[in-house]
Amino acid sequence: LRMFAYPWTAGEKGATANTVQIGNLNNTLSKHTKSLLSKSGKEVYGSCDYNLTLINRCYPDGSVVQLKDEPTFQNEKCTVSWHADSSLQHYSTIAVYHCTRPEGSGINSVADNDVKVDYDDKSWRIALKQYPNAEGPLASKLKTRQSTSDGTSSTTAPPVAVPLPNQYSYFLLDDFNHNNQHSVLAGNTDRYASTH
Repeated sequence: LRMFAYPWTAGEKGATANTVQIGNLNNTLSKHTKSLLSKSGKEVYGSCDYNLTLINRCYPDGSVVQLKDEPTFQNEKCTVSWHADSSLQHYSTIAVYHCTRPEGSGINSVADNDVKVDYDDKSWRIALKQYPNAEGPLASKLKTRQSTSDGTSSTTAPPVAVPLPNQYSYFLLDDFNHNNQHSVLAGNTDRYASTH
């Protein structure tokens, strides 16, 4: 794991055209998040004024690094393990922009203004499962969980995994991160995701 920090404001020492573009994407995701939160019906919700972007470069299954088997679905490789994001301001929304770089065949394709997604059997997926008080102000008061053999809680909904096409975003709004965990299941192309 190597980590580097770069400014994204034009004119700031160390900023480049690429980091400024990331800052612009950050602003776009923040505006879209505010719109989603205002449509949620809640009068009070957490912050979406993102002050950092984390860029993960995740490799596809079988390349560069050996990925571990994902324990819940048992037939997938996991590139980002099950977790809830920590060290955030309580009830912060998390926005993720997903981008893959095609290498060979198996390119995800999405038609503009069309809900139909065409993806192959090895596409990237975001997996979600309930995990009450995984993070947040009540995390230290966790009760003992009754787990089943597949790692899910006996009192929660089963986990789900949904396609994550190229250049799509997903949003973990308000308290979602506090009561759920997420994971990323590997596809067959390199993946770059900006997480705020």
